[in-house]
Amino acid sequence: MHSLVIADTSCLIVLKKIERLALLQELYTEIFISPEIKNETSGIQNVRKIG
Repeated sequence: MHSLVIADTSCLIVLKKIERLALLQELYTEIFISPEIKNETSGIQNVRKIG
């Protein structure tokens, strides 16, 4: 498996809306989210589990 860097919130928002946020954990061993992205997604439930 590979590592993933998330550069903006769009992919997280879309994956959450289609209830496929867990897909990231299935595909990647490590997921890196900058503090800015974490702050932007703080209102999205379950995002912190992958961050």
